[in-house]
Amino acid sequence: MAQTTGQMTFRNVKVELSSDGSTWFDISGSTSAVTVGGGNRSMAEIKPLFRDTVIGRPGARERVTVGVKSVYTENLAEASDLLSAAYLAGSMIYFRWSPTGGSAGARRYKTVDAYVTKTDLPSGNVSEANPLTVDYTLSAEYVEKESV
Repeated sequence: MAQTTGQMTFRNVKVELSSDGSTWFDISGSTSAVTVGGGNRSMAEIKPLFRDTVIGRPGARERVTVGVKSVYTENLAEASDLLSAAYLAGSMIYFRWSPTGGSAGARRYKTVDAYVTKTDLPSGNVSEANPLTVDYTLSAEYVEKESV
């Protein structure tokens, strides 16, 4: 098998957030991590009489969770302020990211019907000089894959 040469890192990711799906804020400069989980498809199963195997059919997919780690700031239009506002309002939010930086032709992933379900408050240890970060969890119906 040929060795791949198309590997990439998450270092150049472009991360964007919107409250209406049309006006997007680039929050790449205040976001340090994006993690994705969930979305598993359940299986409906039955074991019929006189069979040695179970019959299975695919069921519905679970909602997808998207974790966002942001640098805590008190600046409007940055990640922590926008995500906190969506959490407090219980409003739908639009979130998208492009692993290779969002240039034309690149892949981009976008949440559908997402809500912020968890937010941390800023906290830390005074003996460390690390920037304050806040973790958010988004719950989305699913994630679309599209081209920029």
